[in-house]
Amino acid sequence: MKTLKKIAAMRYAVCALLAVCLCVLVGCGEKPTEESVFDQGRPDATKPYKTPAKTEAQIEAETKAFAEYKAKAEAGDAKRQYNLGGWYEIGDGVPQDHNEAVKWYRKAAEQGHVSAQYNLGLMYANSEGVLQDYQEARKWYRKAAEQGHISAQYNLGMIYHKGEGVEKDSKEAVKWWQKAADQGVAYAQYALGVVYHKGEGVEKDSKKAVKWLQKAADQRLAYAQSDLGFLYQNGEGVAQDFKEALRLYRLGVNQGDASAQNNLGLMYANGTGVLQDHKEAVKWYRKAAEQEYVNAQHNLGVSYERGQGVEQDFRKAVKWYRKAAQQGYPGAQHNLGVFYVLGRGVLEDYVTAYAWLNIAAANGYEASMKGKPDIAQKMTLEQIAKAQELSREMLKQIEANIAGKPKEPDFRLIAPRIDPKTGLPIWETKNPKLLK
Repeated sequence: MKTLKKIAAMRYAVCALLAVCLCVLVGCGEKPTEESVFDQGRPDATKPYKTPAKTEAQIEAETKAFAEYKAKAEAGDAKRQYNLGGWYEIGDGVPQDHNEAVKWYRKAAEQGHVSAQYNLGLMYANSEGVLQDYQEARKWYRKAAEQGHISAQYNLGMIYHKGEGVEKDSKEAVKWWQKAADQGVAYAQYALGVVYHKGEGVEKDSKKAVKWLQKAADQRLAYAQSDLGFLYQNGEGVAQDFKEALRLYRLGVNQGDASAQNNLGLMYANGTGVLQDHKEAVKWYRKAAEQEYVNAQHNLGVSYERGQGVEQDFRKAVKWYRKAAQQGYPGAQHNLGVFYVLGRGVLEDYVTAYAWLNIAAANGYEASMKGKPDIAQKMTLEQIAKAQELSREMLKQIEANIAGKPKEPDFRLIAPRIDPKTGLPIWETKNPKLLK
């Protein structure tokens, strides 16, 4: 998953620029709507709109206008340098060229242009037009953050939280998240909620965790809704309230959040705040499992093993246990090992069973630690050696599987998505000023 994208309403800026420079208006007014399939063949049906082809004169005028605009940027106009960087980054009106984008962002950033500083930091963080360099990313994020850029403040906090290009510093991360959170950034509010719950960089305080998660949840951030639901379910920092937990999980579910789907499934499986309904539980486990949510994959495996909400099916249990096990989930690794011992859904295989139990035990799973000696008594020394070699191979594959997944910080902080209409993170201003 990529970090924050940006470019404040570049498409609109291009249009505004050409209109100002050329005073050329093409197709102003309301576009006809596309014809309905029910209207096809009718003589009065509205025909689809087609953009008129530009004349040679228009193309020549636009080329001249762009050259004049670029000349002013080359002369040192920081706003025009920033706009050029944006156009080259997204390929709007010019061929996409990240190297050229970096060039123009740098020119503007070195003159103190705050958005250019932030965007240049992103280019370094995402390896776009330059080699990935978190130290350079941090440098430019900090310059923008110190000028009050809320996106830069949030990302700078993430740099310190993850220890990218700098020694990990939870207190410094909290400092920058606090600045962004105080300005209403939902993701920063969510981050504060999580660190107060964990006690990272701040003294553990469940009430403050609830406070900040609530602020983020009120802005419809699905992760915050799900995690706040968890606190209500368990009565942490707030009076236990299953109805509120359910309400919050459903809000997260409505946005497709896998954690909320899994948690809602658990509520139905355990009859917590609702009538027990294993079929409904399986429904939500499956939705989360199909999003590669490892806990739900394990829970779905349990449902198939026990025949709860579905017909008992050991092969399907193995399928979902294997998916979770290959993502590093110790409980699923243990269960898969047991299935190989018993020949449930698979052929009996002590070597493979021992290998999975060995991996689960290495991950601290107590039942596997206790079970390994019992299995070893039924194996030859040669089989044990083979199982240990197999477990090493499996671990390499598991590490590769984990490395191949989209990287997320350890508490599900994910960079804000981009509003396709404005090109801005969803929590930034919806009415950016055009840079002319």
